[in-house]
Amino acid sequence: MSSNPSTSTIFSAIVTGAAQGIGRAVAIRLARLGYNVAITDLPSKTELLDSVITEIKALGRDTLALPGDVSKEADVEEAIKQTVEKLGPLYIMVANAGIGVPVASIMDTSMEEWDRYLSVNLTGVFLCYRAAARKMVEQGIGGKIIGACSTAGKRGSPMMGAYCASKFGVRALTQSLVHESDADAAARMNQSHGSWIDMLNGRTALKRIGTAEDVANLVAYLASEEANFMTGNIVT
Repeated sequence: MSSNPSTSTIFSAIVTGAAQGIGRAVAIRLARLGYNVAITDLPSKTELLDSVITEIKALGRDTLALPGDVSKEADVEEAIKQTVEKLGPLYIMVANAGIGVPVASIMDTSMEEWDRYLSVNLTGVFLCYRAAARKMVEQGIGGKIIGACSTAGKRGSPMMGAYCASKFGVRALTQSLVHESDADAAARMNQSHGSWIDMLNGRTALKRIGTAEDVANLVAYLASEEANFMTGNIVT
């Protein structure tokens, strides 16, 4: 539901980690569905964000680039505030931002590395979920909160301890949010994309490489009215 039929108000979506890859594909897909789309990523990726802005504007949608760090509470709160003020009521949150897979055993993982993975991949999702849920409850129009998981959130793997822990946390956080008292204010699902999106196609059941667009199509479904009866699901 990209607009309110009774008022013609266009709803907004916000996608974190949207400068490239899956986040970029999701942002463009949501714009094609009719949403005004705010995009966030690190300040070092401003040029890439500008490129996404150009594509979204070409689709006739309003858009906004919000450079920032999802692990910082003030940045996330400001992003939500700016999105609503400039693009309309928030209806979709896609908490996509995350950092990639480390290659280190648990014994060799430093506290600095551990803290980095947890702060971006888990705390960042928590801050996005919380800010979006609060805004959706305040607005009273419902909405969709969609997180990014991976196969690392379903089973542990060697040399990936910090990453797996962060993704298991996202899964638990999503399912916990669903059961809280204000869960009826927003449909909450966790969209899971495989860790091997860019790896050899022989490792997948379909014998081909998954693409960012494949994930964007899944997010588009979860954002749609057809998925209104889904909540708390891990979709692979």
